Amino acid sequence: MMLRHLIAGFALLLASGAALAQEAPVAVPEETATDVATEVAPDLDPRIVYGIMSGIDYSAWADRAARVEALVALPSPSSFALDRARTDLVAWRDIFSPQRSQNVARIATVQAQITALGDTATAAPAIVARATELTAQLSALQAPARLADEAFAQADGLIAEIDRLLRERQNAALMVRALSPLSPSVLSQTYAEFTSRISGLGAEVYASVQNQNRLATFADRAGLVILMLLGSLVMIFGIGPFTRRLRVALGQRFPDADSVTGYLMALCRAVVQLLGVLLLTNALKESGLFGYRASILINALPGAGGVIIMMNWVGGRFFTQARANPPPFDFSPEVRQKGKHLTWELGWMMAGGLMLLELVSTSETPEAVRNAFSLPVVLMVAFTLFRFGRLIARAAQSETATAADTTAANPIWSFALRIVGQGAMALAVLAPAIMLIGFGQGAEWLLYPAVMTLVLLAALVALQWFVFDVFALIMHSRDVAQSSLWPVLVAIALMVLSLPVLALIWGARVDDLGELAAQLAEGFDIGGLQLSPMAVLTFIIVFGIGLMLTRLVQAVMAGTVLPRTRLDRGGQTALVSGIRYLGLTAAALAAFSMAGLNLSSLAVVAGALSVGIGFGMQNIVQNFVSGIILLAGRAIRQGDWIEVGGVSGYVREISVRSTRIETFDRSDVIVPNASLVAGQVVNWTRGNAVGRITVAATTAYGTDPVQVMEILRAAAESHPMVLLSPKPTVLMTGFAADTMNFEVKALVRDINAGGSVRSDITVEVARRFNAAGIQSRNGLAPLPVA
Repeated sequence: MMLRHLIAGFALLLASGAALAQEAPVAVPEETATDVATEVAPDLDPRIVYGIMSGIDYSAWADRAARVEALVALPSPSSFALDRARTDLVAWRDIFSPQRSQNVARIATVQAQITALGDTATAAPAIVARATELTAQLSALQAPARLADEAFAQADGLIAEIDRLLRERQNAALMVRALSPLSPSVLSQTYAEFTSRISGLGAEVYASVQNQNRLATFADRAGLVILMLLGSLVMIFGIGPFTRRLRVALGQRFPDADSVTGYLMALCRAVVQLLGVLLLTNALKESGLFGYRASILINALPGAGGVIIMMNWVGGRFFTQARANPPPFDFSPEVRQKGKHLTWELGWMMAGGLMLLELVSTSETPEAVRNAFSLPVVLMVAFTLFRFGRLIARAAQSETATAADTTAANPIWSFALRIVGQGAMALAVLAPAIMLIGFGQGAEWLLYPAVMTLVLLAALVALQWFVFDVFALIMHSRDVAQSSLWPVLVAIALMVLSLPVLALIWGARVDDLGELAAQLAEGFDIGGLQLSPMAVLTFIIVFGIGLMLTRLVQAVMAGTVLPRTRLDRGGQTALVSGIRYLGLTAAALAAFSMAGLNLSSLAVVAGALSVGIGFGMQNIVQNFVSGIILLAGRAIRQGDWIEVGGVSGYVREISVRSTRIETFDRSDVIVPNASLVAGQVVNWTRGNAVGRITVAATTAYGTDPVQVMEILRAAAESHPMVLLSPKPTVLMTGFAADTMNFEVKALVRDINAGGSVRSDITVEVARRFNAAGIQSRNGLAPLPVA
């Protein structure tokens, strides 16, 4: 029906186009879509005309929507009818979705034209007429998209209603209570139903074998069927020895890749066996010997076989003895062997239960009888699950006790493993109890998903081990792989990807996941900002490209261009930092633009948030602005010797938040930029490296002061680092209790060497004092730098 509607709409579109081509003159004024629709079909509903022009049969959609609304309004519509209606609605919604963005470019152009005309309240009549015409055009251009929006919303709403009904029905089924399966009446009825099913199946098979037409069909296909049967048996039972021999050969050739090859061989064996089960199913179907009941069981073979193969594979990987698993999964050989056997038992029991339920479903069966059929399987699965959970819990507890004095085992993993085992034991007890009081579907909902969840978790752990082994093989070191971040990221990605599978295990429908995927693809509206996976991916890609280009420009400027200029090192650092922040800003703006993220809708929210954030982050903002001032004004540059707040040292790094100062004892001091801008800073090397030092001396009373001053002046002028223009200044600063105090002040060429120059002058003064016989009661001592 959908194809017929599309063909009819396309034909109407061609017809309307031909009519326009025949009637339109060579040069006509611009017409709106409403004018065209009126000219082509003046008596039709404009909605139908818009649908014809956009290729959508809105009349068919209205009819289908009305029928679905009537179906949903029924007291108890069938699940089959609801599923079919939902499938049809999804198809319609997919048709409406692309039409919602129809004429976007043209609408933007017309809106720009209207904006360019400005306020028409006091405009000339020609401007008013043109604005009216453009407004009509805009309305006509927006009409198809608005109609598609309305139809999309209706389809989406009906889908949500159907999903709600199906979900409520599914939840209600879990709470349905029937008679206990141990009730005598239920047991007798179950026995009668079972014998009826078995006798009916046997009679059907016997009749099929006696049917000449079926025998003739089988005779015609016997060669192909036998070949398929032999091929399936080889694939199911012959692949195991082959992969084992192949693994031994590969292990001898590549001993470091033994765990990786073991994983791949096990996976290959499972895939081939599953293909063998599918081939066996097709062979039985192709034989033509089986009737309705037997065909139902044959159709269930892939599912049952898949469960067995999957359980064997997971058990073999999780309890493998060919790999040294990390604690607490390094089980003892006895635990591994028993765990593999229990997993194998669970697989066969669940496969048998699946086949039994398919046999029961061949005809209508009361709920109590169905529960009685399922009870033996539930009891066996629960008993095996209890043993499995006890095995895991005890193994985790023993691992914790063994590793109590070591750091080999991760206590979180041990605790999680113990909780999983204890939870499995609890569910294994709870599910049969619920089944015995009549809640059959509730018991199955608890038991079987619990088993499949354990299988999924074990598969994830085994897959994580495989990723680790592959990474260790690539890096040629297990220690490097152990400390690397990539295996952890891959493990997180695997956990996220397993969430849909986990949802399906616990009763989610495939349609529910499809609806969630459609909503994700459509995007979410957050404060007027439309976010979608494609927009986020585009933002990440564009911003990443911008970041790489920024880093490239920084590297070229810092390594090639700036060293050839006259800028000092501090200026080069400031310029490179400015390029970085400008590049990041430009990359962010380009990413927002390319992703189609309109941030204007968040302006009000951002303005409100900025007030609160401003009070809480005012110091951060103040330091940020101060950093920009320092980088731009260059009052302090990288490599300068400064003193601020009692800290003296060299500026090693200036960022937009703080400045790192390396003191003379090689310790780093982080100073907020606001302190450098608002406080008092002494820069000893600003402009040039010339600085003044002061050397103090004391002499005993009775010494000639003039002689002392001459000695001090001569000692200072003799040093090569002391500037002679202006000459050093010598002062007598006063008297102490038993000494006379002197100072010599001198300018040195590089204040960075001031400490060594002061020491040299002090030594020279002491030497000359000794030569002149001048005594000092307190000796010589340098004064602090003035």
